[in-house]
Amino acid sequence: MILHIINRSPFTTNHLKNCLEVISPEDALLFMDDGVYALQGDLLKTLPFKIHAIEMDLQARGLNDSNSSATLINYAQMVELVAKYPLSKTWF
Repeated sequence: MILHIINRSPFTTNHLKNCLEVISPEDALLFMDDGVYALQGDLLKTLPFKIHAIEMDLQARGLNDSNSSATLINYAQMVELVAKYPLSKTWF
């Protein structure tokens, strides 16, 4: 079980694409910072793993999660999420 953390926009990097090539169904994705821009399409709706996003990061960028299946969390919940997974990988 790995928590994959995406903090860069999928429109400026290949980090999300690379992550999706190796992620497993028991893993999870966390979008934060500019990574939340990935929630603006339909791609993530059909993925077989848990998706989380920092709500404040969406709000700071004027985005909403209406097209997303992500669970919105705050920073305290992010700490709990990181502690829940034995491994985490931030895609830089």
